[in-house]
Amino acid sequence: MDYARRNAEGLQISSLIHQGERDLRFSLDYLSGSERESAYSRGIAQALRLSIKDKPSPLPAWAYLGYYRIGRLLLNEKPENLPFARQLIHDICISIDRFSANQELVAFGDPTIASKYVWAAVIDLFQEGGDFVQDLESPDPENLEHWRQTVIKAKRWIGNADPELHVLMNQLQSLIIAAKPGPQSRVRHESFGGATCFFFRGGTLLNASNRISTAEMVEQLVHEYAHAELFVLGQDEPLCLNHDDDRHKVLIRSDPRPMNGIIHSLYVVSRVAELLGHIIDKATAIEQEEFPDTNELTSILRRQFKLGESSLGTIRRHARLTQTGNDVVDAATHRLLVASNAV
Repeated sequence: MDYARRNAEGLQISSLIHQGERDLRFSLDYLSGSERESAYSRGIAQALRLSIKDKPSPLPAWAYLGYYRIGRLLLNEKPENLPFARQLIHDICISIDRFSANQELVAFGDPTIASKYVWAAVIDLFQEGGDFVQDLESPDPENLEHWRQTVIKAKRWIGNADPELHVLMNQLQSLIIAAKPGPQSRVRHESFGGATCFFFRGGTLLNASNRISTAEMVEQLVHEYAHAELFVLGQDEPLCLNHDDDRHKVLIRSDPRPMNGIIHSLYVVSRVAELLGHIIDKATAIEQEEFPDTNELTSILRRQFKLGESSLGTIRRHARLTQTGNDVVDAATHRLLVASNAV
């Protein structure tokens, strides 16, 4: 992909990120001033609105979580839910105030980051998709420190190879949470790799149960970032018109996936492939003590091609794409084509 096209895409994504933040602020302004808000939720939206009033971009993921919970409250309108909702939004506002975009990695359940109610709300949000684990807990201290150092190193690799992507990742992945499946999940043999969702913009969950290499960390970070980027690109229009019950098998998952998820799979592997291609091309420019194992990178890159080929074939056969979906698929296909020059 030529520099001019990449630069234009980067500018578009940044513009859409700011648009989403403006939309969030506008919605909270509306709720804070409406009769419905004042009569029912009694200042909850106003509290969240004030907590982000002077916050610069990127807004913390906690802000989107709070907005989501207010929306659920207004849809249900059960008076018995109000006391807990007030407490939750109060705690979320504290997390917003404590937020620092300079944190490389935080542990799930850390009480200095969020209260137990907020952490529980995070799990509840991710479970809305229907296939997330039952519970989460903090990784072992040794693994947590390993992950913290590996995230720092992976980000250096990304910044050296693709400065523009690094800037965008700082906007859409400003809160990285290390976790592992909790006791209930382990009994049920449930696990996960990483997780990102629409109403936790800026936040990513990573499974830090085991240690991984820097190359694998690069793959995970960019994979989850690309999901967030695609949520932004599709924030005003769906990617496809296929019903969620219309499911198909693709290589990236063992279970049949809805078409929206298959488009996501194509997009994320293309983002990973493009970045890995850049790292391989520029390996000699990276500091000698951090020289990447290009054999490992090439192996991961080839895996991305196989995953992308599977998803793209299914999309071409079955997808009813919108204009946004067409643009996304075209961009992903182009990225895979360009990255193929690295192997």
